[in-house]
Amino acid sequence: MDTKLLATIIQGEAGTMGPIGMMAVAMSLSCRIWQYEHDMQRIAEEYFGRDEPGPVATLLAELVEGQELPKSNYFYCMGEAVDVVPRNWSDGDAVVRVGDDAIHLYQHWPEAKNDISETE
Repeated sequence: MDTKLLATIIQGEAGTMGPIGMMAVAMSLSCRIWQYEHDMQRIAEEYFGRDEPGPVATLLAELVEGQELPKSNYFYCMGEAVDVVPRNWSDGDAVVRVGDDAIHLYQHWPEAKNDISETE
């Protein structure tokens, strides 16, 4: 397992949100790797964020590698500004919000919101 790549992804996906946002990404990574046996190639292809990892991202990557995070059912991890809002998706099953940023965690692929503006 490439712990450096995991740390780089965690930092890139949620570093601006601090430890809480990075934990959400780490939980999603752990779910995919340990519960669904995704390999590092697939992880690298499906998580786009990359940044030089700090100590929190590095620690979380080590916890993912060591299977030390609790199991979760949150397979999908989407950024609010880059994924959820532009695609008009419903909020995640869990939403981690820090300031103006948010990460949405989903158990299943997100669905578009119903357009309730059409009431007639």
